[in-house]
Amino acid sequence: MAKAGRGSYSNRWRRWRQEEDTLLPLPWWVGKDDVLRHSYGKYRAAILRNSHNLAEEMGNSVVIIRTYCDAVVSPSVAKPWWKIKPEGLENVVPMKAAT
Repeated sequence: MAKAGRGSYSNRWRRWRQEEDTLLPLPWWVGKDDVLRHSYGKYRAAILRNSHNLAEEMGNSVVIIRTYCDAVVSPSVAKPWWKIKPEGLENVVPMKAAT
């Protein structure tokens, strides 16, 4: 039996990754308030592949990025995630158009 703590968490995480290499469901630890930030970190890490740049983008340390974001999502899953867009964008002004 695995001892409680970090080893146990790591084993559960690896098992989840092997079983659920999809966009959903979200991991059990992602809270409602942090879902966009955590999702950004995980899916951006899969595309960017640079912990230092992602740490700067997110205002975190490289250690935090490597612990929670690195190698969590595969690039093949991340690419379609970045294409998700809400419907009904008629009243949304793109940032480039606003400047």
